[in-house]
Amino acid sequence: MGISTADLADAVRGAFYGEEVMRLQRGRHEVKLMVRYPEEQRRRLLSLSNVRVRGADKAERPITEVAEITKVREFAELNRVNQLRSITIAGDVDVTQGVTSNMIYYANIGDGKKSFMEYFQTDIKEKYPDVYIKFEGQAQQQKESIDSMITGFIVAMLVIFFVLTLQFKSYLQPFLIMSIIPFGLIGAVWGHFFMGLEVTLFSLCGIVALMGVVINDSIVLIDYINKHGKRDEDILETLVESGRDRFRPVLLTSVTTVAGLLPLLVETSFQAQVLIPMATSLCFGLILGTILILYLVPTFYLLYHKLTHLLPARYEQVDIANIELPPS
Repeated sequence: MGISTADLADAVRGAFYGEEVMRLQRGRHEVKLMVRYPEEQRRRLLSLSNVRVRGADKAERPITEVAEITKVREFAELNRVNQLRSITIAGDVDVTQGVTSNMIYYANIGDGKKSFMEYFQTDIKEKYPDVYIKFEGQAQQQKESIDSMITGFIVAMLVIFFVLTLQFKSYLQPFLIMSIIPFGLIGAVWGHFFMGLEVTLFSLCGIVALMGVVINDSIVLIDYINKHGKRDEDILETLVESGRDRFRPVLLTSVTTVAGLLPLLVETSFQAQVLIPMATSLCFGLILGTILILYLVPTFYLLYHKLTHLLPARYEQVDIANIELPPS
């Protein structure tokens, strides 16, 4: 019958989209005149079987006589990113409380992303190795926020180190003060495990705030040790005396902070669930950090004291008054 696949496509396109038959002049513009099936015949998929195709013999036949119609799902449009074909999958996270298998759960973006990545790695990646995934929307914003917070945290630590160097006139003592930071981080992680929470963006905000509090406690203790260290006393006695005298200020600083955050930590309302990870990082990190400050900071200071006494003096002190100048 001389009908090709292109003829079939042209017939279907003309029936539903339209065929240009002429152009009308309207002032300075041209208007295309399109001819297609009436709207009533374009609303239903069954109307596709009524499309007629003209063959090489100029005879029109129903499309069902020259082609087999099957229903399959295809893309309505093709999108490309960086010249590569892309598919956008969108979805919203249900943050309402639900019950499944007699267990209460709260959905969040982290759970949804983790579940989708497991499906992607096991089902899609194995069949199509060249396919890769890129997260956008809330997941991308969360990643950008975490990267920005990490950068800000590094800058803050550098600024704190610079200020402490100027204040204590030493390059080593700022390391003593900031050495307690990893232990506060351990306390924050344990707190999330104890409370059954996941580490979120607000958890990182609480960790950043925690660093400032534990550094403040270390400064109080190190500064007091330095003032007593100027005397001709045994270093062990100085550390014991400083720890005893500064025990109350360090403890009160942490206790008041934890007590202020405790109502938020035990709050059960839905509005407070977002801030509870931040309070968890602060409270548990500060509890562990305070305990370790009173033990580790004096220990690190003792090592610092021994290290500085092992290093040879760079310059010797000379009494200028006793120097005899040669005759001029």
